[in-house]
Amino acid sequence: TLLSITPTYVQVVTQITDRAKARVSSNVAALIGVLAQNAMQRKKDQDLLTVVQAASTDLGGTGSPMSFGQIGAAVSRIGGNDNEPAITAIYTVLQSFGIKDIQDEIVAGMGTYGIPAGLTEQTFRKGFAGTVTGSEVFRDDNISRTATPDSVGATFAKESLVFVDGLGPRVETERMPRKGGGSDIVTLTDEYGIGERSASNWMYAHT
Repeated sequence: TLLSITPTYVQVVTQITDRAKARVSSNVAALIGVLAQNAMQRKKDQDLLTVVQAASTDLGGTGSPMSFGQIGAAVSRIGGNDNEPAITAIYTVLQSFGIKDIQDEIVAGMGTYGIPAGLTEQTFRKGFAGTVTGSEVFRDDNISRTATPDSVGATFAKESLVFVDGLGPRVETERMPRKGGGSDIVTLTDEYGIGERSASNWMYAHT
């Protein structure tokens, strides 16, 4: 077996009492399902982040600002390693402050010399978004910050991660007359698993 992934269950459970249902407005009640699904998607994202943040090589360092050079180094290692170069798209996921560091590198000359129309002007007006040295950069503020403060992003090939959907999401409602004077227990269940291929060649962290 080259790669084994065992999907696991994740559940979001919400108890809604009869007293609450009688008092909240209909638009608030309608949000309960939306918020449960949002929580599930955030959980999936955080689990994926945990995998890429644990890459065997970290191209950054504690207390150091993010730099586009780190992304470039990761891209060159992913596509140019001697063992098995990746052939799929390469992505970078960073917390907002890391993206701000890259933005600062681009607009560093503002106020010092004239800025012609182009990347620098666009970044100054709209902030940074797009591609760095062949890697599409995404903002993800589910990446937490430490007290240092550090955050850990990553650059990785698409083929380095495997996400397995299990039975798929389902919602069940259970009537519990003995809880809270009468309640509905709403349970959202999903099943998924995450695996990685060649983490030492196709995945690099950025502290």
